[in-house]
Amino acid sequence: MKPVRIGTLWMLSLAVLACGDAGGDGAEPEGPAAPTREAVGNARVILSALDSVSADLVDGGGLASSGARLTLLAAYTAAADFDGDGVPERAALVTAEPGGDRVFMGIVGFRASADGAVQVADKLLGDRQEIHRFESVGDSLRVVLTTQGPDDEACCPTRRAEQIYRIDGGTWRLWRDNTIDPSVGGAEAQQ
Repeated sequence: MKPVRIGTLWMLSLAVLACGDAGGDGAEPEGPAAPTREAVGNARVILSALDSVSADLVDGGGLASSGARLTLLAAYTAAADFDGDGVPERAALVTAEPGGDRVFMGIVGFRASADGAVQVADKLLGDRQEIHRFESVGDSLRVVLTTQGPDDEACCPTRRAEQIYRIDGGTWRLWRDNTIDPSVGGAEAQQ
């Protein structure tokens, strides 16, 4: 990481302050914000489908009382109003490694609070998926992944899919699950 000089930070701070109300219309900022990646990297995570394994993350990682290691994959977060209530959430991809060669992946939704990020939803995706895209599209979360097909063993997923999720009743609900054929183009061709 390239070091930043104090003078540069000071000038950037002045520029931000000078632009604080550039519009001059007195408008308030647009509603609440989703929690930051840093905030979700230091939040409590519970994966209910794995016997409610939980850990308090510190800088994106934590150890559950069961010994499972939970890790927030910071490169895979997205923010939107996923439950349609007017308050944005941040979706994050979390892995749980209970031991052996199992690596479970789950989507966790967080909302900002005075105490940091608070979990509002979770969904287990499964074991050993490969994530290609993790992004918000309107009020939905779009996940493009390689997951287990009907004849795949847990070790060897081969099915490429586009899955669309929204938060409903404290869980991520799967709204759409489309198999993608990379030879045809479509979503996978955009990588």
